[in-house]
Amino acid sequence: MRGLKGKRIVIAGGATGIGAATAERLAEEGASVAVGDINLAGAEATVKGITEAGGTAVAIGFDLGDETSIQELVYRAATDFGGVDGLFNVGADLSPDTLGRDTDLLDMDPAVWRRTHDVNLLGYALTCRAVLPHLLGQGGG
Repeated sequence: MRGLKGKRIVIAGGATGIGAATAERLAEEGASVAVGDINLAGAEATVKGITEAGGTAVAIGFDLGDETSIQELVYRAATDFGGVDGLFNVGADLSPDTLGRDTDLLDMDPAVWRRTHDVNLLGYALTCRAVLPHLLGQGGG
């Protein structure tokens, strides 16, 4: 990853794992990163590591299954950094309420399936929709 100095990137799901590692790498390359996650303590820990290494980052609590929360994530990132240049969608609901509970159709709990759909599919589309006006307004990202 090169050419990211001064870019402003939203990480949707950056508290741990691939999201945290990507946030750290983007910051190493000079990007400012908005680390969004439902796990705010984890997002704050990721941001602490980035800022201690000299990077620029902000932690924002948000729920990938809630449209208002998604809009607030992007708004905060754009406000804090003066715009948005990119999005890295990596969030998923890995809570005990959903993980491994999307069983066969005879035993399914529709609430688990709805939550999984809202986070893992619809949430990705909604974050893209929230970021696109910023990218289009500035001629790209």
